[in-house]
Amino acid sequence: MTPFDDAFKDLSDFDPEALLLLVGAITPDEHAVIEALPRELRAAKQVADQPYLIRSERGERIAHVEAQTRYYGDEPDRMLDYGLYILLTYKRGYPVDSYLLILTPKGAPNEIPSSHTVTYGSLTLTINIHVIRLWELSAQVALDLGRE
Repeated sequence: MTPFDDAFKDLSDFDPEALLLLVGAITPDEHAVIEALPRELRAAKQVADQPYLIRSERGERIAHVEAQTRYYGDEPDRMLDYGLYILLTYKRGYPVDSYLLILTPKGAPNEIPSSHTVTYGSLTLTINIHVIRLWELSAQVALDLGRE
């Protein structure tokens, strides 16, 4: 883990609702109860940046936000792994939405995959990834959240 991981985890612990609003996991008019879930994913002893259980009028679901300082290229595989570990850890009880928050443009190609599929014999796994390039977000979007 890097110092950025620690800083991200501290910030996500401080105001999870703001993070989920920023990445689009919840909407501003959605009345959601957000519960931070344990970061350790027991299925493979993986530690995700931040999974959240969201309960709202839109139903119950898990939002997993993975923050990266830069893009390395292995993110689609890792996001699929995390999605599967979260699914197994929480016994398939909730739909899982995955968000990749990239903090800087370093290493980022013009097109970052928003889905990834792997096949292992008769098992095919596909993940859809909400990719958020922080440098492309308007500062006004963050300011409009009204968080302090």
